[in-house]
Amino acid sequence: MTEGAFSQDEECWEYLDPNKVKRGPFSRSRMLVWYQHKMLPEELGVRFEDRMPFTPIKELFPPPLKPFESRPVVKPPPVKEIPIEACQWQYMDTKGNLQGPFSSQQMALWNQHNMLPKTLRLRRSIDTAFSTVDEYFPVPSTAFKS
Repeated sequence: MTEGAFSQDEECWEYLDPNKVKRGPFSRSRMLVWYQHKMLPEELGVRFEDRMPFTPIKELFPPPLKPFESRPVVKPPPVKEIPIEACQWQYMDTKGNLQGPFSSQQMALWNQHNMLPKTLRLRRSIDTAFSTVDEYFPVPSTAFKS
């Protein structure tokens, strides 16, 4: 997230008007004044970076956050669903080094031969958080296959 969204004067905020016309860029201080004067409805789609989708003010600033006074809450884009068989996997070894990527087929083979400790922290290459095999594949799932 850029610091521009939180600077008073940098003109980085945009909104979509009721006719779906992009307006801006505007400074945070200008958006704040308009919001305080009830000129920007809660449902208005706004953004502070070109790569962001326009998001309603009420979603960027859920209570108790104050629109354009607080840092907005930016949700990460949805992760593309990839069939488990097509995933690439990484794991954290006992020395804290990231290993991989490895195919689901390779991981399944190691798992079948009990080569993956129950406490091994792993993740799909597209994920940020680590989990154990049992957390990724609760019963009745088959590890690295379903």
